[in-house]
Amino acid sequence: MFDDISTGKLFLMAGRSTFGNTRQLVSKRWQASYWHEGARYVAPKTFSTKADADAFLAEAQTEMRRGEWIDPSEGKVLFRDYAESWRAIQVHRASTAAQIEAHLRNRVFPRIGDRPMVSIRKSDIQTLVKRLSVGGGGQKPLAPTTVDVIYTWVATIFVSAVDDRIINNTPCKKVKLPSVEHKSVNPLPIETIWELINGVPDRYRALIALGAGTVRRRSARKARRPQEHPWLRPGSSALPGKQTSST
Repeated sequence: MFDDISTGKLFLMAGRSTFGNTRQLVSKRWQASYWHEGARYVAPKTFSTKADADAFLAEAQTEMRRGEWIDPSEGKVLFRDYAESWRAIQVHRASTAAQIEAHLRNRVFPRIGDRPMVSIRKSDIQTLVKRLSVGGGGQKPLAPTTVDVIYTWVATIFVSAVDDRIINNTPCKKVKLPSVEHKSVNPLPIETIWELINGVPDRYRALIALGAGTVRRRSARKARRPQEHPWLRPGSSALPGKQTSST
């Protein structure tokens, strides 16, 4: 039986792989470790079999060869600290910057702010979204659009952390967000539009025609075909003339 002075763990046997080392602890589980640039790195968890420990080492070696290896200690930075450093270098309008700061401080930091970046999982982000949606802890539920905004900024921060090689992957993947209800737009009937055009001075007619055409094009194409009205055709420069009721 052997003793690792650096960790205080007892182990029964050790073996050396082509990359790194594995050893079996008294608990019968396996530990994997490797050296890189003069520093020793120990797997964050133990493994039930030696094959699993070797697989961990093989993955680490592959990441190094591809230039994708990330120092595990980088991910220990707290979400709050990284988010604040990210926020400090963003180029935003004053109103946007104030919105982000308030959302992080009031809604996000109380839940995941003191968690190491590497420890935050998809389930944690899903829980955050759920809490924002239903409220609790003295906070009222937020509208789906507000939840979406907050989630977008959180996801952006995690993407930045991946780019900065703080973490390998973002936990903001396939997170279920509350449905945002989109109100339907019901355009005015063509007859009403003509009444408006005929009832305003000539200098305002083009403005009404432009607004009416824009709304009708966006509104599910339920109204009459644009071909019936030349001034509603895409690219048309024709303006409607005043209509007079026929006798």
